[in-house]
Formats: sequence, C-alpha cells, structure tokens
Amino acid sequence: MSSDSALPRRRVLLALLAGIAAFCIVWIATAPPGPGLDPDSASYLNAAESLVRHGALRAPTFYDWASPDSTEPLAHFPPGMPTALAIPRALGASQPTAARLVEASAALVTAGSTLLLVGAAAGPLAGVLAMLMLFATPAVLETHLSILSEPLFYALLVVTLTLMVRAPDRPLRYGITAAVGSLVRYAGISLVGAAVLWAFALGTTLRERVRRAAIAALPTLFGYGAWLARTKYETGGGVREVGVYHGFMATVREGAATVAAWLAPSLDEGAVRTLVALVVLALLVALVVAAVRRRSIHDGATRRATSIPPHRLLAATLLLAGVYVTVVVLSRLFADGAIPFDNRILSPLILLVELAVVVSLAVWWRAPGTRALRVVAAAVLLAWWGASLASSWNDVSYMMENGSDYGDVQWRTSPLVAWARTDGARCALFTNHPTALYFQAHRLVRGTPLAQPLDTLRAFADTLVARGGALIAFDEPSGAFAVPPDSVLRALSLERIARLADGSVWVPASIASTAIGIPMDGATNGHARCGESSRFSTRRR
Repeated sequence: MSSDSALPRRRVLLALLAGIAAFCIVWIATAPPGPGLDPDSASYLNAAESLVRHGALRAPTFYDWASPDSTEPLAHFPPGMPTALAIPRALGASQPTAARLVEASAALVTAGSTLLLVGAAAGPLAGVLAMLMLFATPAVLETHLSILSEPLFYALLVVTLTLMVRAPDRPLRYGITAAVGSLVRYAGISLVGAAVLWAFALGTTLRERVRRAAIAALPTLFGYGAWLARTKYETGGGVREVGVYHGFMATVREGAATVAAWLAPSLDEGAVRTLVALVVLALLVALVVAAVRRRSIHDGATRRATSIPPHRLLAATLLLAGVYVTVVVLSRLFADGAIPFDNRILSPLILLVELAVVVSLAVWWRAPGTRALRVVAAAVLLAWWGASLASSWNDVSYMMENGSDYGDVQWRTSPLVAWARTDGARCALFTNHPTALYFQAHRLVRGTPLAQPLDTLRAFADTLVARGGALIAFDEPSGAFAVPPDSVLRALSLERIARLADGSVWVPASIASTAIGIPMDGATNGHARCGESSRFSTRRR
C-alpha cells in the first residue's frame, strides 16, 4: 500500500478517534447532576415527549398565565431539536439520557468533521489544531453541557461547509444539510443563504447560476415552508412578530463583551481584557488578510497532504460567517427584540472564525520571511488555548459537581420546589420560575404576568381564584417573570400561607382558610385544598 493511498485512511481513523474522544468528554461531563437545564430545554423536552406520546409537537404555556391549556403548538423554536430528542426517547431512553446522546453524538460529528475538513485543506496538523481550539472554547463547549440545539447546529454547519467545498458542483447536497440546519435553529436560515450564494457564485453563465441557486434553495422551500405552513395553521400566526425592536446598541455592547471574553479568556471584565482582546483581534484580522493575499500553499509535501484548495475553504467559511452575522442582526432588529448577543447566539460565528484562523495560519506559516514571527504566533496561540482550556475546565468541573441552570443544586434542594411536590400537589400553580417547577417538580405550571398594570394584576388574581391556584414566589429574580411586592399581593386579596427559605406561597384569601396545617413558618404537615392537580403531562388540557 502506498503512502498516498494510506493517508486518507489514517486521517479518517484520526477523525474517528477525535470524534469518539469528543463524545466521551460530553457524555462524562453531562452525567448527573447534568445535563444543564436551560429554560429553552423545557420546550425541547416537552415537544419531544409530546411527539413520542401523541404525535404532535407541543411546548409548555409558561408565558400565557391566562391560558386554560397547559401546552401549545411548538412555534417559538423549530422542530429539529425536539425531533432529534424524540428518536432515542422512542427507543426507550430516559429524557436525560436521550439529551446526552444527542449532544454527545453532535460533538462526535463536529469534532471528526472539523478535523477532516481543515486537514484536507491545510494539512493534518491544522485539522487537529482546529478541533482542539474549538472544544477548548468556552462559548462552544458550554453549550454541549446543557440541553440546547446549538451542538446539533454546529454539526450541521460543519457538514454543510464540508459539502460546499468538497462538492461545490452538487448544490442539492449542501442545500439539504442547510435546510435541516434551518429546522434546528431559526438562525440556521443563514446556512441556506450561504448555500444559495455559494451555488450562484460558482456558475459560469447567468442561467446556470440561477439554476444552481434554485437547486440549493429547493430543500428549504419544501422543509421550512412546510413548517411555516403548519405553524400558521395550528397557531394562526407566524414564528415571530415582525416589527422594529429598539435597544439595539445595548445588544451590540453585550456582543462586544462576548467577543472580548472569547478573545481574552480567563481575564475579568475591564480595561485589561478589552485591550488584550483588541490586540488579539488585530492580529487575527492581519493573519486572515495575509492568507487571502497569498494564493497557494500547494508546494512539495503540502500538495500531497491536502485535497481542498485552502482558499476555497477560507472563502466558504467567511461567506457563512458574514451571512450568519447578517441574519442575526436583522433578526434582532426586526423579528425578536429579546435576542441577546451572548455566547449561545455568537458561538456559531466563533466556530467559523476559528476555522478561518487555522486555515489562514497554515497558509501564512509557509510564507517566506515569517520564521521570526512564527515564535510570536505560536506563543499567542498557546497562551490563548491554555486560558480558554482553563476557563472551560472551570465550567465543566462546576457543572459536574453542582449542575447547571435549573439543574443547579439550589433548585434541586429548593424548599419551594419541595412544597410544590407535596402540599401543592393539588394546586394549579403560578410562579416567576415555571421552568424550575417543570424540571424539579415535574409540573406544567404558568408564569406570572410579564407586565404589571393594575388591571392585569387584578385579572391574574381573579384567575387564581377561578382555578383555586397558588402563587409560588421565588426570591430569586427572573428576567422573564416578576412577582409584585407583598403590599400589592395583599391588596389583590392574596394571603401568604407559607414563608420558606427561598420564597413564599400565596393563595386567594377566599381559599386560604381551607389550607390544612400549613403554618406561617413554612413547616408542612398537610395539603392545601387548592384546585385540580396539574401534574406533568403533555396532553392538551
């Protein structure tokens, strides 16, 4: 067997080993008390459970306290992640195990595909470097530790990018994976936009360009179009309300802080981190520009080690990054004013930039006259990688010990959650942390009003009376839900029947007298006679 024919096999084996290592890391890191339970995780898990049990995608109605139904058709999120979770769930896996399998499998695909893709364009060492950088990055790694759609999206992003550069004349192939990506995250429509532009740019005549672009868009027209039609039919509306959303500059400042934390990891927020981040950013821009100016690294042994022109991969990566930024910015301005520019929303962009940096580094590294600068570049890269790895290790070690988000120890041991499981078992519950009760008390509950004009609060109090409900008011603030002050609650004829370590329980005065044995100090030796139980269920109610 010649060395040339053995090289691809060795590279595939290396990618498989890297993928297995990524799978094992995520699998171990998400063991109980993991995986992390983000508020979005409730919609993914409930929709998956509903799909398995009833054949319909339904999410909890946390945001609609007036709704008589505990679930609603899934619309705020696309169907990709719940469908992926439903597969192992239907095969008998528990909800946490199903989620861990999806996240770890996605990590396997992302790690293996990254190593193969970058290795094919810039050499095997560059492929290994790209994979190591990616999974040391806190913004990327931390999403693998919770039940989120981002890891599945990363896998589809890298596979789409691979098909774009390996099979540029096959627009249907990367059009299909782009369409699937758009059904995992709404921001995934950026994959479709990039695929269409890529297909159009590679044609030789206008007719051919239009034909190739149409082929790349075709899977999305069917798949995404069907989802939008289904959502319109079941909800009577769209997935987002189009309008002009203000406060954009505050979101931009948040994005700048996110980028600074990525470029200068392990440094506290402040002038030092900002300065370091600006220096690193300038170096990265200079590196990419230098790589773009140098047309080829295909010389000698490098020609035998690579099968994809590095500038083709660099062009496709930068195109995807540019379209992703455009989609996210436009979405924040006109589709959803609550979109944050945090680690989650910017992590796909960070992934793409890191791929572009590694390819650019490989191109620049072989340029004449760069020997002295290589030591500086290697030192900066090693320092960044070590700091990122240290920050990521802190996240992993904390989560493995304490849990994350609503899987954190404070929620697992919450006295109010325990009250909801026991004394509140027959109450229709309302709370400023409905996700906590969903995960830790296995209850489908409603949130409190998002706004607090007097008429809204009176209607809310009337709803508590009509349903024989109880308000579980956690002391921990919630960004989405707010509990009125005690004086307002008493003015609404609500009475506190329990004061516990992490909050209070309030019920309408008309039913407070029927509570059996619930002293004001929070000790419980009976059950409140509230309304009908609202135990966890995915059925329409």
